Amino acid sequence: MSTELNIFWSHLGARFASKSLRTTFCLCLFFLLAFFAVRTCYADGNATNPVTAASKRIAWPLGRAGDKTLALDIPLAYGRPNAVAEAMEAMVYPNGRLNSSKQVHKELLFSALWPDMAPDVAETHKEFGVPGGGRQLTVLLQSGAVEDYGGKHYDALQSWFEIAVKDSMHLCITPPAPYNLDGTPANVKCYERSYPDKKPPKFGLERIGVDFSKYPDFPVDQRNGLYQDDILFSDKVDAERRTVILCMAEEARTVEDGPQYFMVAQCQHRFVFKPLNALVTINYRRVYLKDWRAVQAAWEKLLLSFISETPQGLESLEKSNELK
Repeated sequence: MSTELNIFWSHLGARFASKSLRTTFCLCLFFLLAFFAVRTCYADGNATNPVTAASKRIAWPLGRAGDKTLALDIPLAYGRPNAVAEAMEAMVYPNGRLNSSKQVHKELLFSALWPDMAPDVAETHKEFGVPGGGRQLTVLLQSGAVEDYGGKHYDALQSWFEIAVKDSMHLCITPPAPYNLDGTPANVKCYERSYPDKKPPKFGLERIGVDFSKYPDFPVDQRNGLYQDDILFSDKVDAERRTVILCMAEEARTVEDGPQYFMVAQCQHRFVFKPLNALVTINYRRVYLKDWRAVQAAWEKLLLSFISETPQGLESLEKSNELK
């Protein structure tokens, strides 16, 4: 969970176009959340250092029971340091996190540059600190994506989709100030929505979210919130959802609309990588949304190359993770 919080704040901070704005954003987070801000803000500072081509072997659990694992050889140049996330975990749980269910869970962070999937080495290191994200693809890998365990069925991608849909139904206008000119409290206006609005498909994906034409009084400067994100998704295949992507709403104002705007449109792209039974979350600039199939395929290929042993019965990538 600490890693997921880490990448969430990194994704949110990447929406700011300049380092100074991201720094201001992170200082605010620091005072509000104490220790969350460091790595989110300074991804272009001391958070990562150029590394060699050496690799590290990881035992990756294929399920919550932890009785089946795969050995992964991870080139260090693709890995992301997670010291701050671990420090956050230690601060929140000084005596260690209680795990009464005895479930095994593992998370890994990676990054690469699009489209060549270049890792963080001396020649490319500066590109990993470009404000707004640049060409960087940041990936969170989480174990136990889909399985039956302890009498429950787990489907991480479907659960994430359902949470996104529920969040999208929360549509409120925040007043610019807590009080009106006459001193009375300003009211927050909320719309009742039973489901997100259907929007035109995009790049072969269905799309729902907020159709702002239905809410003409919704301020333009508030259309870049997480609850206003576009939700793009593929239809289910064999009762399984294959791809879900959340992107800043197209109607939001970004740096592309003029110098008075400072947000950089970002996307969070998730899918299940079956050979590892892992939920994969990729963060990138919305300008790369058109390449979502190629981005997903590139990470599938790279993750497959990390597997140093192939268990019996492992399906081929083409069959187990084919994009449809």
